[in-house]
Amino acid sequence: MNRKKTFLLIISILSIVLFILYLSESSLFYLTKIEIYGNNEIVKEDIIEKIEKFKNEPIAYVNSSMLESSILKDARVQDVDVRKKYPSTLIVTINERKPSAFINLGKLYLIDNNLNVFAYFSETISKDYVIVDSPIDDIDRKNLSKILKVLEKSKLYELSSELKRYEKYYQIILKDGVRVYLDQKISEKKLNNAYIMYEKETKDKNIEYIDLRFNSKIIIK
Repeated sequence: MNRKKTFLLIISILSIVLFILYLSESSLFYLTKIEIYGNNEIVKEDIIEKIEKFKNEPIAYVNSSMLESSILKDARVQDVDVRKKYPSTLIVTINERKPSAFINLGKLYLIDNNLNVFAYFSETISKDYVIVDSPIDDIDRKNLSKILKVLEKSKLYELSSELKRYEKYYQIILKDGVRVYLDQKISEKKLNNAYIMYEKETKDKNIEYIDLRFNSKIIIK
């Protein structure tokens, strides 16, 4: 009796496996549709080209993890999620790197606010970004990234042209040539206060610089 039950169990399992294999090979479960979501049309088109080869193949054979790893090799992509929607759809959701500035590496490249390079200057539609000096080490990179993140949230960003590094301080150069001295501890509030003072002071006179390195005051000359 036990042998009979075991035999029936084996037959049942084999039947299920064969049925699953049959379904996976059935044209009903072939990949026929790719849905891709993201904000950058160029990136989306490039990624579609990479995964078009999987069309008209059994969707069960598409390895989502390997596909995600392949897509993440694109420097413009920060994160990606690949999901299967049975019977025949692949859904790809892309989180692109957000442009924050240009970095000067001999040539200009587009970077996010972590200073990750992901596009050439020529590939950029908007050219109205701050140009950031190349960091000299990991600490400098961390400081420049921190300042850039604060700067892009502030009202002063729209007036800014360059973010430069010096031995003991950092400097923002505004589009009219005014220099803003600061250190890595700068806050969004202080930059916004500098913006207000800049707007007020430049109504009736020219200024050379704004110094934000002091805790209790802002110096304008």
